Amino acid sequence: MNLFRKKHHFKIRTNGIISINYSIVIIFSLVFFSFFTNVSFVWAQDVFTSPVFTNSLNNQSNVQMYISPRNGNFVTGSILEVGVYIDTKKNSINTVDLKVNFDPKKLAVANPSGGKSIFDIWVEPPTYDNTKGLITMSGIIPEGIVTTSGLIAKMSFKVLSAGSSTITINNATNVYLNDGAGTKANVSFGRAELEFTNQIPDGVVIHSDTHPFEDNWYNNNNPIFSWDDKKDSNGYATLLDSNPKTVPTNEITTNKNNMSYTDIGDGTWYMHVKSKEDQSWGNTSNYKINIDTTPPKKFTPTINTITGDGRDEYVLMFGTTDDLSGIDHYEVGILKNNRDKNTLPVFIQTESPYVLPVDNKENIKIIVKAFDVAGNVTEGSTSLYPNNKNWYIAGLFFLILILLVSHYVFGHHVGRNIKRAYIFFKNISKKDENNQF
Repeated sequence: MNLFRKKHHFKIRTNGIISINYSIVIIFSLVFFSFFTNVSFVWAQDVFTSPVFTNSLNNQSNVQMYISPRNGNFVTGSILEVGVYIDTKKNSINTVDLKVNFDPKKLAVANPSGGKSIFDIWVEPPTYDNTKGLITMSGIIPEGIVTTSGLIAKMSFKVLSAGSSTITINNATNVYLNDGAGTKANVSFGRAELEFTNQIPDGVVIHSDTHPFEDNWYNNNNPIFSWDDKKDSNGYATLLDSNPKTVPTNEITTNKNNMSYTDIGDGTWYMHVKSKEDQSWGNTSNYKINIDTTPPKKFTPTINTITGDGRDEYVLMFGTTDDLSGIDHYEVGILKNNRDKNTLPVFIQTESPYVLPVDNKENIKIIVKAFDVAGNVTEGSTSLYPNNKNWYIAGLFFLILILLVSHYVFGHHVGRNIKRAYIFFKNISKKDENNQF
């Protein structure tokens, strides 16, 4: 009995041990299986998230196509370059069938495709129809591509007319996933909203016969301006003022291609002209004139005498200023006093100081002309008497002689005796007259 119990107890304990061991094995197996199952799941997940297969799992993700620039303002006559881009949103794509619409009244295709593209092969090269306003093209990428800003094509348009316009990607455009099944992707399309304004016409070319050079000074204050007449011009807005950047108001002041002014003031002036063509005003053209009608300031030349080597030299000094155009040059003329007063001297251009070419016996008059840059003239004059010392001596001698004679006559009563004789003879004459009666 005891032996049986011992054996039974051993069996039970053995069965218990076996049961416990089985439990451990089962638990270990489950953990091991779970571990490898997770590893396999992770591996499978990595495989199915590769570019080739993502599309089949995420077929509902939109692919986006957009146009750049999306907005802007452009002038008529200019060339507008537009790019069509794609954001695959982490999907791999391999084919795009693109259709783009534009307004043929506002735009005309100059080049349907330019620059680089994500396409390796063009199934349908870019073509366009400027009558229908349509551009079409198809291309493939054999290995597929995942991109956020892939350039499909760049298109060049010429802006034809002013106004608002759009460039759109047609809803018939298709994008195919690189999933081996040719699945169409769900695509959202962008558009460009653009503004076109008339191109500003070029400014006219202004010239002046009275003031032909803009940097020169003139003493003519009656300027005349003219400009090339434009065939399409409706008229011109003009203005003359002292501001170099003035833009005339949008009001036609003349239909002619010339304008004249009289008695305008001294200084720098600007002629402004702009042309109106259709409904557009052109750029403003500017023309500068410089006017100076005021002569240089008055002045009086002076003469300095330099004595040496037994003769005198005479140095002429002169100078003045001009407030506007400035002094250009001086001219000196010498006139001998014994010549006819109507004789004009010969003037030579020179500078101060100037040594006068005269000898010690000539009396001369010197005239100095000061010219400003505009051609206005101011004259200054002086006289020179090289032999005036002899005249001083002769005059002094004559004065002394008169004084001596006067002293002799009046000091020796000669004058009184002459007066008495005069009275005597006068009385005699009266007596003779009375006797006759």
